[in-house]
Amino acid sequence: MRGICVVFQWFAAALAMVVAAAPAAAQTVYSDRATFTAATNTTTTILFDTAFEGSFTSHGPTYTVAGATFTDTEINTLDQAYLLLAAGTQYGSDYLQWQGSDPQVLTVSFASAVTAVGFDFMEVRANSIPFTFTISGNSTTVASGASPSFFGYTSNTPFSTLIISSPHSNSFFATLDNFQYGIAIGTVPEPTTWAMMLLGFAGIGVAMRRRQRALPTQRRTPQDCDGLATTA
Repeated sequence: MRGICVVFQWFAAALAMVVAAAPAAAQTVYSDRATFTAATNTTTTILFDTAFEGSFTSHGPTYTVAGATFTDTEINTLDQAYLLLAAGTQYGSDYLQWQGSDPQVLTVSFASAVTAVGFDFMEVRANSIPFTFTISGNSTTVASGASPSFFGYTSNTPFSTLIISSPHSNSFFATLDNFQYGIAIGTVPEPTTWAMMLLGFAGIGVAMRRRQRALPTQRRTPQDCDGLATTA
């Protein structure tokens, strides 16, 4: 009985430590790729390089590649939402362009939850327009420039969706390239990982209880678990 009590006291202490040590959600926004790269590992890179039919290839409203799905979210049905893989000199390579209603909204969904995402962005004609990036309810707005700008984001809370919005007109066309996503360095375990750890402790306790029941029956006092009293 003493062994069982010790295990359950250990389990209770571990649970208290998990609750006390769980950090509050924290996010970091980056404006340069080097700093972002230093804060991440296990990243996947999407360059959008492909063979083109003429100057671009239209993929309709959705394009999926390397575990990420890019969806041009149509708000105004008077405009047609679609994605383009376009060739040009803006990024020195091919890039992804989306266009539709005002605002233009691109939703990026990840097949598995991540804690880091970063990419270059700009308006294709080098106009300065605001890009708003929203992850887990946190929004950051950055103005594009005459050359590609960088947006990076890390969090200690996993996320699976990124939303990018920008104004639309006949002169504004949002683009991005060199898209990376993955896991930030030092990310804490997910809640499900903590749950699995605690279930493991519980399993040990159950196993010891079954073992105890298999031993010869002993008369126990009510204070066994409180005071670890010996049997009479």
